[in-house]
Amino acid sequence: MEHGGFDEQGYPKPVLEDIELGTWIAADGGRILLDPTIQCKHLKSWAFWNMVRTDICQRGVVWIDLMLRSGSMVRNLNVSWSQRLSVGLALIACVFVVIALW
Repeated sequence: MEHGGFDEQGYPKPVLEDIELGTWIAADGGRILLDPTIQCKHLKSWAFWNMVRTDICQRGVVWIDLMLRSGSMVRNLNVSWSQRLSVGLALIACVFVVIALW
């Protein structure tokens, strides 16, 4: 089972390359072990609209593409049923806001 690391061509900017690598390793029957003693903190400064754009365009769309390419719904991280329902309700709310403004 050789995966060669992160896909630098598919992800020129850091997005979900770690999730994709883990998806392919798990699909081949591999296991990923986490060391709970290793911790880090993302040092980011977010503006509201930058966060929305990043979450939708650079994470959400990419994550859906990964699930379509892998042929299965990832059942870990941020894709539990309650989180999928939350995304669906948020999209419906956005539609109603657009309709109300129109």
